[in-house]
Amino acid sequence: LKPKYGSDSEPVPGDRTFAGVYLANVAGLDIGRENQFEGIRNAVIAENSTFSLSESLIQDLIFEDQSGEPAPLNFNQIGVYANNCPDAKILENDILGVYIGVQALKSNLVVRTNTIDATETQVNPPVGVLVTDGTNQSTTIEQNIITTCGIGISGQNFLPAWKMAINENENT
Repeated sequence: LKPKYGSDSEPVPGDRTFAGVYLANVAGLDIGRENQFEGIRNAVIAENSTFSLSESLIQDLIFEDQSGEPAPLNFNQIGVYANNCPDAKILENDILGVYIGVQALKSNLVVRTNTIDATETQVNPPVGVLVTDGTNQSTTIEQNIITTCGIGISGQNFLPAWKMAINENENT
């Protein structure tokens, strides 16, 4: 993937795609089997959407393009990002060479049977699965293999009625 361009803003060599898939206000999308996201800034970014990502490969996401410029909003090397998503399912994927494997804010989330290698450092330590902020949300993180030099699973700012289940994960 390369950036979208019009007649007067053609991409230059070294530009990188901001996201392999970007969803906003989308219902029921299945990002199916055997997708590959490699050498781009972020793989899947979803806002106010319901979606699943299954049996795909995310690897070697980059921090900056060849000119040394970081991505807009310093938003780099995130495998899957879900913001205010009523249903996000991340199932049986290989998410390798990332800063954050899965990040969810104010979202109902299932992260199951993935291999996550969050070993790319930035200002803060890398995180396998990061879940933050919300009321009346549900999060299930189970049967994943998470390798990181930072934090395997992090939950922050949970308000009343938040349900989080963490089961049978291998963290190294």
